[in-house]
Amino acid sequence: MSPNRDVYRIYTAFAVALVAAVALTGCSGTTGTTLDTAPSLPLRETPMASSPNNPPGSSTASDRPTRATAPTSDTVGGSTPLLLDVNGSTISARLDGSAVSDSLVEQLPLTLPVRDFGGQEKVADLPKPLDLDGAPAGSGAEPGLIGYYVPDQRLILYYEQVGYHAGIVPLGTFDDVPAIEGAPDGTTLTLRIDE
Repeated sequence: MSPNRDVYRIYTAFAVALVAAVALTGCSGTTGTTLDTAPSLPLRETPMASSPNNPPGSSTASDRPTRATAPTSDTVGGSTPLLLDVNGSTISARLDGSAVSDSLVEQLPLTLPVRDFGGQEKVADLPKPLDLDGAPAGSGAEPGLIGYYVPDQRLILYYEQVGYHAGIVPLGTFDDVPAIEGAPDGTTLTLRIDE
């Protein structure tokens, strides 16, 4: 090996060591800023499909628009009391004060055949779509929830818990979950305002 090559290798090794030392010093946080405390940039919303359990842009109860109109005379505290007649039973129910629920009230009384879906809910096809003003992008459901499934234009009465799905809009609640669960396919359900 020639002396020039040895000198070149020593200088190259020294340069690499110097660059590594500078890089490590820069990463050591000598300015007091670490990854945990660095200022963060604002997050940008992404399409709903990016997170099925809690999609960006979906609203919560606190940030959803509220109704500007006063409740009508047949409502109590912003909710509309209903009666559900099914399989010889009359079940008490309530619709919330949303624009979606109000558009259902405008279609009442309704008599619809119901059928079971997935061993967790009874479904009935509505004659007209509901107004989605202020509706969330989706929701989960607990037993006793009255919901609207936007893609199929269906009224849903849940008797089992259902996780979040895009397109579920909560409308209100009903009281007798076992009576709804036990209704056979083809049973007629009548929804009417409790006056």
